[in-house]
Amino acid sequence: MSPTAVVRTSLQKKLGGYLADLPYASDMEMWMRLAAHGDVGFIGADQAVYRYHSVNMSSEPSPELNLLQRKAAIEHFLNGGAAMLTNDLRNWLTRQLALDAIVRASIAFNEGAIDTSARLAELALSIDPSVQHSRRWWFLACKKILGLRGWQLVRPSVELFRSIFRNERR
Repeated sequence: MSPTAVVRTSLQKKLGGYLADLPYASDMEMWMRLAAHGDVGFIGADQAVYRYHSVNMSSEPSPELNLLQRKAAIEHFLNGGAAMLTNDLRNWLTRQLALDAIVRASIAFNEGAIDTSARLAELALSIDPSVQHSRRWWFLACKKILGLRGWQLVRPSVELFRSIFRNERR
């Protein structure tokens, strides 16, 4: 999240502002354009507070719309001002978006939203077909094989194993 940022006004004017046709991802697209033309710094500490209210742009109507808007932002960035960047970046951005779609599909499955989970999994495949070879894809496939009830029974054990494994890696 980028609740606050400092950007040179001259660079923002040169590159343009937010894209009105990307209401849920115009900031992401703009940050990519800015980052492609200047140095980026990061402060690893809380610098702002995010206020939620009923008309927040982050109150997305659906996970699919969020992913599609981010996909459009990435495509606009890569097809527009990022000609000097490599295909490796294009592939990486696309892959990350597809993996995020699988994470959202998995969360939807956990919540019992099986139709939403299936739509998000299909969206992930349409974004990057190679995502079906990822660990996240196979994990979701295993959950589907178990079914919602079966997954709910084994989930506590899986999460315990994950937490133990994470702690051992530290």
